[in-house]
Amino acid sequence: MDATLTQSSPLDALPAFERDLRRKPAGALTAEGYLRDVRQCLLSLSVDLDRPAELRDLTLDRLQDWADTLPGGPAKRQRSVYAMKRFLRFLAKRKYISPADDVSDYLEAPAVVQRPPKFFSIEECERLMKAPLQETREGRYWEFALRDTAILWFLWEGGLRVSELCGLDLDRIRLDLPHPGDVSVEVLGKGGKWRWVQCKKDTRAALDAYLAVRGQFLPAGPLPKAVFVSQQRTRLCRYSVGVLVKRHAAQVGLVAWPHLLRHCCATHMLWKGAELSAVQKHLGHSKITTTQIYAHVDLVHQHDKATMFHPANCRPVPPPPPAAPAPPPKLGIAQAAKALVGAVGRFLVGLVEPAGTLVPSPG
Repeated sequence: MDATLTQSSPLDALPAFERDLRRKPAGALTAEGYLRDVRQCLLSLSVDLDRPAELRDLTLDRLQDWADTLPGGPAKRQRSVYAMKRFLRFLAKRKYISPADDVSDYLEAPAVVQRPPKFFSIEECERLMKAPLQETREGRYWEFALRDTAILWFLWEGGLRVSELCGLDLDRIRLDLPHPGDVSVEVLGKGGKWRWVQCKKDTRAALDAYLAVRGQFLPAGPLPKAVFVSQQRTRLCRYSVGVLVKRHAAQVGLVAWPHLLRHCCATHMLWKGAELSAVQKHLGHSKITTTQIYAHVDLVHQHDKATMFHPANCRPVPPPPPAAPAPPPKLGIAQAAKALVGAVGRFLVGLVEPAGTLVPSPG
């Protein structure tokens, strides 16, 4: 049994810790991330100690020093600390360490400031959807352009996570829906939960066009059951999806990554009037609080629209004031003398009566 561990290295407990993670409702990627974080922590302790880390080395001071010097952003550092906390609780539960040596409750993780998610406008997303076919006109293979177009539509309109997109199989697609032109796919989300995601005619058209040429990928051989395959006829990986999204976005002057299109999906659904619970179900969030980060973005959008159409901003624009008369042009000495003689002459003519007699001057 694991409780009868005779050696003092925490690495010996990792296989049992991995089995414990697999039994609980957490995704395979989450379990791999936790194991990677724990290994990196133990390696860092071994480097600092100049010897392999032991169970007695998992003290609060050493672990807190490790947590304070973690690289990366706050979210990544917080996940690493949480993985180590979970490992410590596992060690105490399986009696690898005593409950008094479990310092998981005192290990502090960096605070994460919740920022509004980034997103594109609808017009920018539509430009991105057209990018693969525009690139094809420059000499790229047509079947790859159709595949990339379908991928972009599923990421935007379907709001799929990149792992859900890569794990999509042909037998998880439904085309016989009540609404002609729609498509529904069953994807495996976080926590091993399956859900159906329904998309409209644009995604259906992109998918149909790609499936028609899917068998043309080289080299020849049996195709896997995966919907999106690479040139080597293997299931498309997450890294490849990230590369193609970044490339097509740069082609139209944008900076994007796959999860950004998921933010766009949620934001645009709220803009169109969808309920927050409907967005939660569409994205596969287990908690409504996760979906509420998009509500702030929607409130900002509603405020901008209300400001634009407010009665105070809809008054007719008054005409511009008349332009001031232009100043008289500056005259030279000769022109000024000529103008003065003309003015005197007109003045003398005004003193003459119509009969030709001079009008006596007053006084």
